Amino acid sequence: MKWLLIFVLSLFLRCPNQQVSTAETIPDTYSFQESGCGNNANQTGKLFGSFTSMNYPIGYEKNSQCSWIIQAPRGWIVLAWFDDQFDIAEEKFLGRSFCRDDYVVLYDNAPVNSRMIGRYCGTQPPFPINTMSNRMIVQFFTGTVGSGKGFKLYWRLIEVERPSTTIPPTTTQITYSTRHPASTTQFPDHKCGTPAIQQNLAQNRIVGGVEAKPGSWPWVVSIHLDNSHICGATLIHPQWLLTAAHCFDSVRALDRLDARTGKHNRFSIDSTEQKYRFERIINHPDYNDLSSDSDIALVKLTEVVQQGDRVSFACLPETDVAAGRMCYATGMGETQGTCCIGKMKQVAVPVIDQKVCNGTDYFNGDITNSMMCAGYAQGGRDSCKGDSGGPLNCMVENRWMVQGVVSWGIGCAEKNKPGIYTNVVRYVDWIKRTIAIS
Repeated sequence: MKWLLIFVLSLFLRCPNQQVSTAETIPDTYSFQESGCGNNANQTGKLFGSFTSMNYPIGYEKNSQCSWIIQAPRGWIVLAWFDDQFDIAEEKFLGRSFCRDDYVVLYDNAPVNSRMIGRYCGTQPPFPINTMSNRMIVQFFTGTVGSGKGFKLYWRLIEVERPSTTIPPTTTQITYSTRHPASTTQFPDHKCGTPAIQQNLAQNRIVGGVEAKPGSWPWVVSIHLDNSHICGATLIHPQWLLTAAHCFDSVRALDRLDARTGKHNRFSIDSTEQKYRFERIINHPDYNDLSSDSDIALVKLTEVVQQGDRVSFACLPETDVAAGRMCYATGMGETQGTCCIGKMKQVAVPVIDQKVCNGTDYFNGDITNSMMCAGYAQGGRDSCKGDSGGPLNCMVENRWMVQGVVSWGIGCAEKNKPGIYTNVVRYVDWIKRTIAIS
């Protein structure tokens, strides 16, 4: 085991110094700087542009360090995306891929501190990325062993208008603009979390669950890959879904994904079903696929959904719910033979205190502050494979909140192994701001 520990530690320690200086004053101008890598013309003063790694797409050089700085005026952000020929050598160990020697890393370089957006390698380009501040720093490191074509990165500056402080507290309304006509992003408030079709909330036993009344969880959405259900999601806005980041670990091609609203039967087409294409997927910048920390993502659809009795929104939570509160997991995942295969199911599960869930009898310290547990010590009732990304619904003041996002677990409905959910209340600010600027 000693050599394994040394190897894993080296994945994090054997990398160039990535500290980015933020001491200087950020100028209120458009600018573009690069370190001499590649063959990139001066792009200062432009609203959009692109640059490449050296010798792209023939192949990059070994033992190199390159950097680019994209500077926008104050009140603007930077949007970036990679060409489909993205190709940076990755290392594999025990079935996992690591970006150790060769990788491109992006920073959101805010005036006060610098936040790493992500480190990328392999042959699948990451989804489009945006900063929260007005500067993006891109660094490219290569080692002595790997080889690949490299990358081409496209960037665009987007102007952002901050919300007015005079907006009434009964609605969350954020306006933003680009070089296109201004748009308005408005979260449903009094209309959210109140289904037109009432649920049957008998506390029956997803695994150990019962079939839900069709349309009674109208915010639950089915995510499909190549026309097959892979994950659940929650409709929180006319054009946005909330789901789990891990649902997209192995697929990044938007044209293979779609969302189905008004769905009750996993293996057939419902008369109330509507299909929507994906425009964009945004994983939380702190998502860690090894620990499942910050396992949360937003999906923007190409058009506004059609609302009705079987399609409406869940509310975003404002506070945590206490241990012991009974909530409902919903989805069309595996049932392990307990009920109604392929149908929308519901299961009542109590929230478990985090200290209990982190105890030696349960998960022994693996539960982070971004997670919450719900289920039974004796097992028997739980979310399961295929439910990932779907909501943990908790009733607060007569409205349903998407309190959690189905994230991970050990088996399904096992003793002392309740379901683990991303705790949505930790991410409400990120959700609202991301939707506003995207």
